[in-house]
Amino acid sequence: MALSVVDLYRDILPKTNCRDCGFSTCLAFASMVVSEQHPIKNCPHLTPEVVAACEKELAVQYAAGKWLKRDMKTDALKWAKEKSASMKIQDLPDRIGGTLIEKDGEPALELPYFNDHIIITRDGITRKDGAEMTRYEQVFIYNLMFWDAEATDGFGAETKLSFDDTITQHLDIESIMFLSERLREILCEFSG
Repeated sequence: MALSVVDLYRDILPKTNCRDCGFSTCLAFASMVVSEQHPIKNCPHLTPEVVAACEKELAVQYAAGKWLKRDMKTDALKWAKEKSASMKIQDLPDRIGGTLIEKDGEPALELPYFNDHIIITRDGITRKDGAEMTRYEQVFIYNLMFWDAEATDGFGAETKLSFDDTITQHLDIESIMFLSERLREILCEFSG
């Protein structure tokens, strides 16, 4: 039987809120054990037999991903990769530009990316030198691959720059405008 936060709190933990585990309540401790794999043995009021039984059950549910805190960045990248799996590398230059090349005997796309180049293969996206890209960058590129200009009723892509309210503590208005304009120029240079 899987151990939910409520099950762990109700049926296993002492419900004393003693804070000996480092958490303010037994319910908070249960939440961390179930969703973030915090060691249940950190509750000093459980017998070794109870800890062993719970660890065995928790290991099964952790392996299944049950009730674990989700990493939204990883989920977004997984979704983007799955969505792009049906795309053919050979069709990408017509959609997003770049040059078809061969990498490891397979078709690949070399695409300008700011002041660098990236390589898109069936297996993923890397910098030209083989260095990994962040999950954010990969999701951005995958989304670029999906963008369909014809389906947007003639509306082109847009970019908006946002700054928090502390920007004026660091830059004057002229510098902010110069920075914004230069970023626009860089994006336009590398997009066409």
